[in-house]
Amino acid sequence: MNIIGIDPGKKGALVFLCDNRKPLTFIMPLIGNQFDMRQFRVLLGNGYIADRSQYHVFIEDVHAIFGSAAGATFNFGFICGAIQGIVSSFGFSYTLVGPKLWQKVIYQGIPEIRKPSIKIITGKRAGKTTKGRLNTKAMSLLAAKRLFPNVNLLASGRCKKPHDGIVDALLIAEYGRRTLNENIS
Repeated sequence: MNIIGIDPGKKGALVFLCDNRKPLTFIMPLIGNQFDMRQFRVLLGNGYIADRSQYHVFIEDVHAIFGSAAGATFNFGFICGAIQGIVSSFGFSYTLVGPKLWQKVIYQGIPEIRKPSIKIITGKRAGKTTKGRLNTKAMSLLAAKRLFPNVNLLASGRCKKPHDGIVDALLIAEYGRRTLNENIS
């Protein structure tokens, strides 16, 4: 079974894991700063895919982020819905997978990386220090480099820093491959 992993959003990406070939990575197509549905359809419907029944799509199941502006949240929801609609219009079977679920599977064997601790200044807990939150971006990059050492994680030849969307889409696809292989075995 071939896998397509999708990290939705303007800074997202999609990755094709096909048989034993090198993964194909694409950043989310945009026109200016708007999601390009037409180009996304071209990516899914192009020559990479001969038989859609041989593919399963894993899409990160994301929700509104607390504190985000209403317009940004609406736009993000629109992109997520458009992606699901396009994927289903092509007849692909797909699974929505929450970030915590795929990260739990993929991060096995990856050391915990945390953001800096925060010292509380006011209130009942003043003077105490809280443990920093998990740095999921750093952990995902480490996991991607370990699992796919020969895959280019840059959005373009001019980029110097790995693209978070490509990293996440690649790991979502790997989660999908592992999940489907478990179910087949």
